[in-house]
Amino acid sequence: MIGKSTRIQTESGPRNLVNHIFDKHHENEEINVLQGSREEVCQAFDIASGMSKKYAVRHFTLSSQEPLNTQQTYKMFRMFGDEYGFSSDNSTIVEHRKQRENHAGWEYHYHLLEPEIQDNGKVLDNRASRLRNEKVCRRFEIEEGLKIIPGKWNHAVAKAFRAEGLYEYADKMSDACAIERPRASYSSGKLQEMKRKGKSMPHIKTDINNIWSQSDGIKAFLSAMSDSGFRIEQGTKNKKSYIIYDEDNTQIGSVSRILKDVRQNDFFIMMEDFNNEIIRKEEKTAVRQSTKKAVGGLIKKSTKQEADDYADQGLESFPEFPVFRAEEENGNAESDLLRSEISPRGNIADSGTDTENTNGRAEPDRADTREPESDITEPAGINESNIRHAQHVVASAKIKFHFSNTVEIRDISHVRPITPEYIQEIKERVKSYGKDDKEYFFRHL
Repeated sequence: MIGKSTRIQTESGPRNLVNHIFDKHHENEEINVLQGSREEVCQAFDIASGMSKKYAVRHFTLSSQEPLNTQQTYKMFRMFGDEYGFSSDNSTIVEHRKQRENHAGWEYHYHLLEPEIQDNGKVLDNRASRLRNEKVCRRFEIEEGLKIIPGKWNHAVAKAFRAEGLYEYADKMSDACAIERPRASYSSGKLQEMKRKGKSMPHIKTDINNIWSQSDGIKAFLSAMSDSGFRIEQGTKNKKSYIIYDEDNTQIGSVSRILKDVRQNDFFIMMEDFNNEIIRKEEKTAVRQSTKKAVGGLIKKSTKQEADDYADQGLESFPEFPVFRAEEENGNAESDLLRSEISPRGNIADSGTDTENTNGRAEPDRADTREPESDITEPAGINESNIRHAQHVVASAKIKFHFSNTVEIRDISHVRPITPEYIQEIKERVKSYGKDDKEYFFRHL
């Protein structure tokens, strides 16, 4: 059983209290006045106001987890009266019936209203009211054989029972002390605040728990909450807490309070893992973007880009692949992509005048002896098409092979494309060479 008490201030007047107890039929399936009337409640405010007292009415709200019969119900009223020193026979008692959230608990609950100013002019005692409320509830549960509900003051209640000589009751409370007490999802103040805004805290709590149960992870939960108009932010004072807000920026409550069986630290760990995963993805994206920026010059403009688009670009514009640079500077790098009729290593165009030297090999040509090449004639078949083809080959090499060597073509007129006809011409020349000439040719080709 749960029992709560509230002191209603005189200056607030009886209007809101009377309306809540007697007139809210849209929030309750039934409202039954068991004893007393609204006039008696209003009279209590008049008396307190005439005596300049701060409080006018003590409001008790009583509910049971298990069904109670009429005899048990009135016994519950008397026990609260005995605890605080008033007779419940003169109190105003109203019964409300409505379904509990998720059908958890008995559908009936009761409101007991007692004037703060008693007939003798004294004010009701209010010392340690929360502890005393729990003590009455635990004693009622033990005496009526009901399930003991663990509360915040279990240890203090057990101590109070021993002080009153109720050792049997204190022993039964020891088991309740070992049970984790339930947590209130929201306060009565939050409940009334949401009511004034036309919102239902029980419905909101149910909706959020449904979202949680249908989500397969923290990412899905956060996404579904956002779609439903909720957002979750980290607490400002307690960094381990996360607070839920609705679409109107109204604070609903902490995640650990609203969600069933979800502890604050457990949800904090889940959020930490989720945030760390986002950070890791952002770091990977940043690395990829920086890599693309560094390599930028070699990325194609489009998948349909032609080699001619690069024909006018020098290889030095691609600094990302400085391979063979040292060899190139030493003059050792050669391009296998182009072939010239005038070989830098040997003059194979003139094969009829070679003579053997003392080593039995062909005489070195002008390239080996560094003789001037002014008398070399331009081969036939050189035209603008061949020149364009050579430029195309160079550009294709840049794209396809990431070629970094600078291909210098001082005289483009000597460049010929490697065509089937050109290959056949080379074969015919090789056939005309002697054995020694062939060995020399293939060693230097």
